[in-house]
Amino acid sequence: MFLLRPRFRSIAMLIAFVAYFHVSAARATEPPTGQTESCQIPQWAAANGRGSAPAPVTRTLTELPNGWSPPDCLDWDVRRITSVAEVAGTFHGSEINDVLLRLANISGFTGTTYWSVTDSQLEPLILDSFAVDSAHFDRKRPDFLLSELNVGRDLVFSEKDNRLPSAAFYRLRVLRRNKNQIILDISNISVVKRFFITLLEPGDMRTAVFVSRTANGGLTCYAVSGIHLAGLSKLLDNPRSLLNRLLAFYGHVCGADFSTLPWDK
Repeated sequence: MFLLRPRFRSIAMLIAFVAYFHVSAARATEPPTGQTESCQIPQWAAANGRGSAPAPVTRTLTELPNGWSPPDCLDWDVRRITSVAEVAGTFHGSEINDVLLRLANISGFTGTTYWSVTDSQLEPLILDSFAVDSAHFDRKRPDFLLSELNVGRDLVFSEKDNRLPSAAFYRLRVLRRNKNQIILDISNISVVKRFFITLLEPGDMRTAVFVSRTANGGLTCYAVSGIHLAGLSKLLDNPRSLLNRLLAFYGHVCGADFSTLPWDK
């Protein structure tokens, strides 16, 4: 490297410093895309990804392992979680785009079945489901297109759960999407009431799904649900039911035979 005279060397250093500061500041203000940030799933879920049958886990807040927290790319507040359910497994016969199509096909969630702990049988979980205009929730629209499932974009849909008194609106956000992995975060954005009593506030129900390609051509799936129940809404608390609902979602994502899932009976 050639040497500069002291005065020119000082000017060069000043220019380099200003350039570095400008680039660093720009990077600091860039919105996160979700494409490159780290998002590690729990070790047990990653290990189970090498198997096939989904391994389900359910916990209440008092039973959470020390230091438990949602994957770091989710903006969940662990203080607003009273029960958690997690499922992990591997499935074959699908590609990443197949999974995206099932998730984009919101109307296809209608009729999804689960094992009802209350009734001790398989029965419909989702009675109705459809996409809505993100700016006008009262406007029903066709299912989402793959081209709409872009990182950072919020999509909105309506879903009627068999145990909730009315339909709720949910936000679907893609945190990562590439040929090898997708990460989606879903949360309720409407209040759920019964007889003018608020059961759930916006953000009280959260579900995220991580689907990744494996070396042998299969796909691993890790799904996690968290719910916040307080006051009268605690009457809805049933960790086994939360787990079975998540298993139903897992089954839909994977295109599984619902009768073969390891329901908590």
